[in-house]
This record gives sequence, C-alpha cells and structure tokens, in this order.
Amino acid sequence: MKWRARMCFFLSALLSLLLFLHFPLRDFFPPSTVIPRINYFNENGSNITFTQVHSGLLIQFSFDDQRRGNMGTRSLRVVFIAKKIRPTLSCLFDQKKVEGTWYDMAENHGKEYGVYILSCPIPPNTQHIEKYQITVKDREWTSRELSVSYVIPEREPNDYRMEYAICSPLVFGMKYTREDLIEFVEMNRLMGAERISLYVDYESVRKELIETIRFYQRKGILDVVGYEQPVKNVWYHGQLGLIMDCLVRHSTATRFVAFHDLDEYIVDWSGGR
Repeated sequence: MKWRARMCFFLSALLSLLLFLHFPLRDFFPPSTVIPRINYFNENGSNITFTQVHSGLLIQFSFDDQRRGNMGTRSLRVVFIAKKIRPTLSCLFDQKKVEGTWYDMAENHGKEYGVYILSCPIPPNTQHIEKYQITVKDREWTSRELSVSYVIPEREPNDYRMEYAICSPLVFGMKYTREDLIEFVEMNRLMGAERISLYVDYESVRKELIETIRFYQRKGILDVVGYEQPVKNVWYHGQLGLIMDCLVRHSTATRFVAFHDLDEYIVDWSGGR
C-alpha cells in the first residue's frame, strides 16, 4: 500500500540520518542550539537554493558542527546532491585546505544523482566561520566560495524554544487539497504541535492550497520553505536533503520533532484509551 511505502521511506531515511548524526558522533554533548545564519522561522518563509560547484554537484546547505565526540574534532558538514562519480572534495578555511569525507545516504537507491554529506574537520584554533570554499579535483581544480547556513554549538541550551514540532518534507503535485491541509494543521495543533515546517513545490500544487498555506503562515503556525527539484534522476525528488535540512533546523530549537506527510498523524495512545 502507498502509505506503507511512504512510511518505510521515512523510517529508512530517518534511520540513515540518525546513523550519521548519532553513531559517528555518539560521544557528543546532547543536541545543541542551532544558530541559523538566516531566519528560517519567519512569516515570509524561505527557499531552498542550490549552488553548483562542479558539473553534476550541487551544494544545498552546510553547518558548522562544533560538537566533538568520537570523531574528535569540530567539523563542517556540507549537504549536497551529486552524481555517483566522486571527485576529490576539499574545504578551504582561511587558506588551510582540508580533504573532506563523503557520507552516502542510505536512500539513494542507485539513481544517477544522490544526496550526500561531506565532512571536513575544521583546523584547530579556527574562530567564527561565515564563509568557506569548496574545492573540487577532477581533471582540474575548481573552487567556489559558500556561506555557512547554521552553527551548532558544543553545548546544549538550558531551554528549548518549542516542545513539539512537525516536519513535512515535501508537498508536491495535485494530491492534497486545502481541506487536507486544514485538517492536518488543526488536528496536529490539538495534539500539541507548536510549529509545522512545510516544504512546498509551488509550481506543482493547487492554487487554493497555496492560499491556505499563506493563511497559516501569516498566523505563525507554518514555517514554509519553497523547493524546486534541481535534477530529475534523483530518488523521490531529492527529499533526503529536505529531511536533513529540517532535522538540523529543529535540532535544539525543538525538543521533539515528528516527520510525516499531510495524510499521516501521530495519535496519543496514553493509557491505552
């Protein structure tokens, strides 16, 4: 059944992310406050933009991960879409070049393009990073300057901004109506959701749905992120990168985050009632 396939996809994708974020980093301090370089939680929304640094390699976002743990060092994590052919990628910090390590997401399914994470250890004594360069070695060296999207400090905050929020990784096509969205938002508000992060392909959804999205956006309930699929032959519209974006975005702004579609709900079953 379709809903089972979607649920399997989400669970598999989340497991892949957790394996990356927790097992290699399991000795880190608990998840810590994410400091966005831009305000992702605002009524005007934002958009996912990609920066092409090489043929078939598009950077989505990056974060300065100041936690340490068993990887032993603060690192820059870069989330990107790329072809399976792997050129050598390095990060340049104030003229100091560090070779990066690719991490292959589990849900790429052998497509021409996949979603990957590049990890570059940040040199000791490096202070605040706003800009860095990605260098690519294929037949020749190319480089591109990029901005750091988020900073995750070493220690966790004393308080979370929100207790419970929802990530709905991608809304696209003609399946969902305004009634579906209203039901989804109002039901989840009753269940305690303080914020819903919604990723939307505006070009493919119904106009009435966009109007309803804007209504809830103005009320501060929806955090809306526009998304246009950058390449065709990638698994499920490149949604893995959106899941990763939402996970990092809420990393410690929110204590509990659920990932599901507009036709899925988490229902309180406390006490077996």
